[in-house]
Amino acid sequence: MDIAVIRFILLGSAVMLLLSCDSSEPNQPALDIEIALNNWFELQIERGEFVTEENCNPHFFSEPDTLSGFAYEALGIPLSDEDIEMYQIDLGNDTIPDALILFHPVQCDGGAAARWIQYQLLAVSHKGGYYIHDSYFKQFDTERGFIQFSRGEGTVIYGNYYEFFDDDPACCPSVKRPLKLNLRTNSMEIMK
Repeated sequence: MDIAVIRFILLGSAVMLLLSCDSSEPNQPALDIEIALNNWFELQIERGEFVTEENCNPHFFSEPDTLSGFAYEALGIPLSDEDIEMYQIDLGNDTIPDALILFHPVQCDGGAAARWIQYQLLAVSHKGGYYIHDSYFKQFDTERGFIQFSRGEGTVIYGNYYEFFDDDPACCPSVKRPLKLNLRTNSMEIMK
């Protein structure tokens, strides 16, 4: 079976579990979110943001001339639904579920430079379907540190703010503070 089909099935299972109220019948919003996310993944591969699954391995990146056209970090899409977190949230103040989607990309070249990278996406209901909003969280970028989210509830997203100092090892930032982002007021609070 093709890897893309397997991923579609795995991702579909995760989305269905997230949003289903009755597991005996398909949940249309869950299916629409799954389709939108898979379309987003395909578009990112076309743009060179991610490498294909078949090329996501250290051997591919050890060959000369293979890096051109790919992202610097040689990132890949998570292969398992367990590596993609989804939380039902409410963006439209309506009865249609939206979703917060979080994942860490695969470091295809075998390195560890991407260990702190987290993709933060919103699946937003729109005109009978969903689109993936991948730039919303950029407005909350900080100059020195970065944010990672851990869960979403209603219109609030929770996570942590991290900041590395010059002498910190790659594993351990000096600053770790909880944060709360309110989607309704478009504001983020970093706790002290």
